[in-house]
Amino acid sequence: MSADTDRRSDLPYYSVDILEADGQIGHWGCPASSVEDALAQAREAHPNRADRVQSAEFNKFHLENRLPGSNGKTYRGLLLVDGSRWVYAADEKDIVHGLKPRLDLANHSPDGFAWGYGGSGPAQLSLALLADALGDDERALRLYQPFKHAYIAGLRQDKAWEVSEDFIVIMAAHVEAQLRARCEAA
Repeated sequence: MSADTDRRSDLPYYSVDILEADGQIGHWGCPASSVEDALAQAREAHPNRADRVQSAEFNKFHLENRLPGSNGKTYRGLLLVDGSRWVYAADEKDIVHGLKPRLDLANHSPDGFAWGYGGSGPAQLSLALLADALGDDERALRLYQPFKHAYIAGLRQDKAWEVSEDFIVIMAAHVEAQLRARCEAA
């Protein structure tokens, strides 16, 4: 890993509340060293809403990068010299393979993956990561948009990243729990 790679997965994960124009509270997540850092990142990532960033709190569902005894994959997103992005998975033996975009499930971005905002490239990345880590295409299809907002949109666009398969599985369970709670409340 190069010295400029951002080891975001080593930091605690924070949920930031942003007051939307319609009066609803939007949620944005990011790894950060403190509440103040999370708020600053949210303001930087959302300059048009910087004055409406409300609060940040530690997200209790964030665990260490790899669970004890895990032999899962590690996913990495790299920024290449030509400006393109490459995402790959490395297994426990460091055998690397490029992450398949899973255009067969949904075709949001045939031009490739992206991260750090809520668009089509991040949607494709979210779907591909979930499908690969969960091994369940139907579940990945149900969860990829909220997962994109909960995690992928919070990654820095200008930095490489790394995340464990375990973390994706845990975040997927967290997203499912949030979706169930919303359905039950409705």
